[in-house]
Amino acid sequence: MTDERRLPDPLPLIPFLPPGSAVVVRHRDAGEATRIATDILPAAHRHGVAVLISQATPPARLICDGVHIPESALLNWKACDLARLGPGLVTASAHSAGAVMKAGRLGADAVLLSPVFATESHRHARALGLNRFAAIVRRAGVPVIALGGVTETRIRRLLHAGAAGIAGIGLFHPEKGMP
Repeated sequence: MTDERRLPDPLPLIPFLPPGSAVVVRHRDAGEATRIATDILPAAHRHGVAVLISQATPPARLICDGVHIPESALLNWKACDLARLGPGLVTASAHSAGAVMKAGRLGADAVLLSPVFATESHRHARALGLNRFAAIVRRAGVPVIALGGVTETRIRRLLHAGAAGIAGIGLFHPEKGMP
């Protein structure tokens, strides 16, 4: 996931992402998010990486491989919006079991549940912890991707707890061992 402060340009990381993964472009300015997404799209496709753009409301047309819907915007979307846009991949963010279920009912292909652990991105948010994360995953009915405080040493435990995958921002910083 991009972050205006911590990971504003994902382009240098794309060659290091596994094929089949995705970059979610988030930015407060929709025009800037569009610019970043279109700039990284060719490199992402060369490496088998999808590009999703975070959208609070359904756009007129889709400019990349899919959409990411913030939890606060789930009410702005309907299944018919997804049918009209025909995105290859739809993810949503969630911070509770209820939001995971809501995203699943909408038709999300996967949900990014956070924060699993304490994270710099949400310093004041209460972390779910591994046990609560696992309990939500068991009831989800949709693949759940772990986000928030994910480190290389926690990945195996998260996958064992039922995570369909992992996502991160700080995880991909050079000082943390990634490219």
